[in-house]
Amino acid sequence: MFSAEGIFELPRSCEWPAGYVRHAITTVLGKHVVPVVPAGRVQLYSSDWHFLCGWNVNALGGDFKVEASPEGRVEVFTARGERHYTFDENGSLIYSAALPGSYESIANRGESVVVPTKLLLWPFSSPFISVAVGTLGFVMLRLVKNTARKL
Repeated sequence: MFSAEGIFELPRSCEWPAGYVRHAITTVLGKHVVPVVPAGRVQLYSSDWHFLCGWNVNALGGDFKVEASPEGRVEVFTARGERHYTFDENGSLIYSAALPGSYESIANRGESVVVPTKLLLWPFSSPFISVAVGTLGFVMLRLVKNTARKL
């Protein structure tokens, strides 16, 4: 939440666990552009899924879409604030402007992928997984506590 809102930003050299991602784009050079919407980040991977760099997007905690230009630039379109950002492959902002149309008019391109993520980091890849793991943990603690009382 803090990352998505722009309160806390990871350095470009740090990878946020992505897990299952929708609308990932592959560039003409075979690099993978991955929108990590829950964290408000875009991450760039090599063709064999080695992390290259990542950067925060000023999406105000909302949804955003990515596209890759033939020149190697990463285009980001945000739902909240309806902004269009252009970044180079290092995550440096090149261009920022209001969307000429509505966010809904931008097509959902890309594909759903599973980014290689260590098993213990999967809860950080999605708010839904985090809530499920947390709920399961509290239920298990409650069961252990009730069992201990009976003994």
